[in-house]
Amino acid sequence: MLFPWYNWVVVQSGGYEILEKLVEFVAIAEERVIDDFIGYMLEFQNFLFESGVIDDESIDSPNDNLSEVPLYVIDFHSKEYIWEIGIKFNTYGKSYELEVLIQSENYSPNFEKDDLERLKVIVKNFIKAKHKNIFWLYDAESEFLATDLYPRIFKVENLARKFITMVMNRKFGIHWWKLVPLKIQEKHKSRFVGYKGIIDNFKDVDERLMSIDTGDLHDILTNKVMKWESSEENIKKLSKLNLNLESLNKIIQSQQVVYSDWWQTIFSPLLPESFLEEFKKFESNRNHIAHNKLIDKSAYKKILHSIDVVQEALLCGIQKMSSEFKSEEERKEEAFEYELLQEELISERILELKESESGVITRNSNQILALFNDELSRLYDSIEETFRFSEYLNFSDYTEIENCNSNSVVFEIQNKIDGYVISFEANTDINDYEGSQSFLYLEYKKDGSSSLEEIGSVSYNYGEVEFNEFQGNYMPIQMDGISEYELSRLGKRLVEIINTEFTDYKEKVESSRYSIIKDGGPDPILDLPCQECGEEWICVDETITDLGRCLNCGEINEVIECERCGRKDFGSPSEDEPFLCEGCWNYYEEE
Repeated sequence: MLFPWYNWVVVQSGGYEILEKLVEFVAIAEERVIDDFIGYMLEFQNFLFESGVIDDESIDSPNDNLSEVPLYVIDFHSKEYIWEIGIKFNTYGKSYELEVLIQSENYSPNFEKDDLERLKVIVKNFIKAKHKNIFWLYDAESEFLATDLYPRIFKVENLARKFITMVMNRKFGIHWWKLVPLKIQEKHKSRFVGYKGIIDNFKDVDERLMSIDTGDLHDILTNKVMKWESSEENIKKLSKLNLNLESLNKIIQSQQVVYSDWWQTIFSPLLPESFLEEFKKFESNRNHIAHNKLIDKSAYKKILHSIDVVQEALLCGIQKMSSEFKSEEERKEEAFEYELLQEELISERILELKESESGVITRNSNQILALFNDELSRLYDSIEETFRFSEYLNFSDYTEIENCNSNSVVFEIQNKIDGYVISFEANTDINDYEGSQSFLYLEYKKDGSSSLEEIGSVSYNYGEVEFNEFQGNYMPIQMDGISEYELSRLGKRLVEIINTEFTDYKEKVESSRYSIIKDGGPDPILDLPCQECGEEWICVDETITDLGRCLNCGEINEVIECERCGRKDFGSPSEDEPFLCEGCWNYYEEE
């Protein structure tokens, strides 16, 4: 802390021990401008009241118990923050000094609030009225803002160095440094030893632009390379007798003309017109922050805007440079890509012409695979429609073949009654050149089997055309398309497999039901509707399938046998009482 606690006159609403120093400054006068320190402090306190910093409720009456050293503390609340302002009066010969300290228990510098900025300006303005000289010693808010800005400045400054280095290397090669102004070259030489003395691992790196100032970068951007103009008049002036070296040098200097204006010819096509002006502002702001000068939030915003403007311009400049200054390798690559593109465009145009004139559609391997998927999916939909009344069969969704020439399961069919499943797998052999054939193969795997059995195949004919010189157009030799005959044959084979491999339990029971009943056996089908589908196909013969399973939809219905008559009915077993069907229950009730 700036002041020892044992000498303070404290004006407070409560004592606080943990305080953060925020602002510290001294005010100097060459003559005694304060005769009554306590009166001056009360005047200061009233000024704070009038400025709206404190009010009657946030501060108590002062204690006038003073020691030899005039000290004063104001401890107060403002909004949600707790503040403390300390002032100490010192005399050093003919110099009269006020030490001022602003602290807080719960305020820290931030970007959003302006409480500290307002407070320190109000305090400074009051002190300044009687003291000509104010010396700022510490400002936490200024330090906070500058600490945020400096890395941004550092980044943009090095971005400018990168931009200049890349442009000049690509424009002039590695010897461009010889063309920069001599004063910049000399500055680099003077700093060379000290600069490289502390970077052992990078002594072999060209660091010229890293060792010069930001202003020197501006000078490089605006550099004008001068050249002596050879003319008869100029030669006559140089041919005069008795010219000393100084006079000769002045004449040569006056006869030079601009040979190359770097800004106009090199940099301005890559950067905005206002860049030089913006870069000068950036340099000024950079020096302000680098030399640790005070800033407030208004200055922070202006400097931040300047940084953003220059950074955006440099990034755009680097992007433009990359597109305009291209290496031989990049140009060759672009030329090669352009040739490929032209060949591709020509091939596409010829292909379009062939298709429009001949009517033959040319497909690549992915398009052929997509066509196979479309046709197989449609075939599967038609098979599912064929068996739409066979509710005991569960058809999965169709899964497309994703890769050429590889097996994949495209659909499955399950018998809901016994859980029997058949998987259907497809494979392809695809060729995409004129006159070729591609094939879709379909196989199936039975439940519990590891081997595949063949179903059939469908072929796709790749179209073929030729140019008819007599007619002057393309004519078909072979039309493209899938064999409809093979597709139909494949569909019939699928229906045959489904009918053969899956048991229709309704049909099986129906064929034996009459003889079972005739021979005095119980009806294998319960004369009650299924609780799921509403059909009377609930099986109660466990030699056929699970008790209570519906042979129409596969749902399990809870069925139990009546303990009196043996008739089966909906219900569940109970340990408390025997199960009786509705008829037997009514019989016992009537008795």
